[in-house]
Amino acid sequence: MIERKGADPINLMAQPGSALPDAAEFSGGEVEAGCKAGQLVKLEEGGKELIAPAIAEDFLPGSLKPCGIGAFAWSHVIAVNPGQFAKQQPGSLADAFDAKRFPGKRAFIKKARFLLEAALMADGAKAEEVYDLLGSAEGLERAFAKHDSIRDDIIWFDSAKAAMTAVSKGEAAAGQSFSGRAFFEVARGSPVDIIWDGQIYEMTYWAIPSNSPSQELARTFLKYATEPAQLVAVSQRFPYGPTRRSAIALTKRHHGTGLDVDGFLPTSPDNMKTALASDEAWWAENREAIDTAFAEWLARPPAKETEKAD
Repeated sequence: MIERKGADPINLMAQPGSALPDAAEFSGGEVEAGCKAGQLVKLEEGGKELIAPAIAEDFLPGSLKPCGIGAFAWSHVIAVNPGQFAKQQPGSLADAFDAKRFPGKRAFIKKARFLLEAALMADGAKAEEVYDLLGSAEGLERAFAKHDSIRDDIIWFDSAKAAMTAVSKGEAAAGQSFSGRAFFEVARGSPVDIIWDGQIYEMTYWAIPSNSPSQELARTFLKYATEPAQLVAVSQRFPYGPTRRSAIALTKRHHGTGLDVDGFLPTSPDNMKTALASDEAWWAENREAIDTAFAEWLARPPAKETEKAD
């Protein structure tokens, strides 16, 4: 058994009494790190049958890496409880950060990642600008200022599960969630809508450890696992977004609930219009500094108290 925690480098070296996987799923950051360290097979070397030009065109941008082939995408979204809004409910990320026009508590997870990207996009930043902005003192302060604008309405939680529960129970009017969790809340009949505007998505990738004893068999498996029919079969059981356009078009009803799953897929064309691809490499490099700045912001007195002191 191979165990990996958080941002630790992947370690796919053989250990006594353990068997190496012939193929495995990894996050984008893990694929990049493993490829750089030589722990994963570079697929462009002899992998033309897997990613031939005609096939490559069917994959979404970012889903083909030198050492990995994208399988699915999941995403960070904002969930809304319509019953908590007297007139109209928020329909965009900017609306979710506007407690004056859309009053109500916000259930947020007490972690910088996703929350700061969402704040910048809610403030008008384009997806392609987000990480450059977060890397600057001015951009980071802009994200904190956006949160200051609704700070009195934020309820902090330690997990996405707790935040989603608060929204579904009406303890908060809107809050952070992840696409799969939000889908199953809807499937259970909870009063939940999803704001896809400004979703922040990540992909998972199939890859082959360089020490795999059955690399040819693993290549055959990767080709099979990323065929449209197989991606559809998985997405109709758990609504992760397929990375191939042809698979997205074929994904219809969820087998367990009968719901039309297309509208819940992070990679559906409509849901991707304003999406941000989460930059795992950026977070690996900047996490410590950003987490420290976030903790310092949390410890600041609210802006109103600061103004009174002045």
